[in-house]
Amino acid sequence: MIKFIGIIVFIFLPLLITALIIGRRMEGHDEREDRDLAIREGVKALKLRVLNLERIRSYRRERRG
Repeated sequence: MIKFIGIIVFIFLPLLITALIIGRRMEGHDEREDRDLAIREGVKALKLRVLNLERIRSYRRERRG
């Protein structure tokens, strides 16, 4: 009985703790990927906005002569 408890404590408990730690890190990794993706999407939207403003300005310049 004591050997069985020893096996559980010294083998399965560290494995469980390791799995929990790895799971936490993976959650953080997903959040980082989501944040990076959001930043990239924001930069892309900003670039499109700037390009549209440039087009509007050039169109107005052409109309003015």
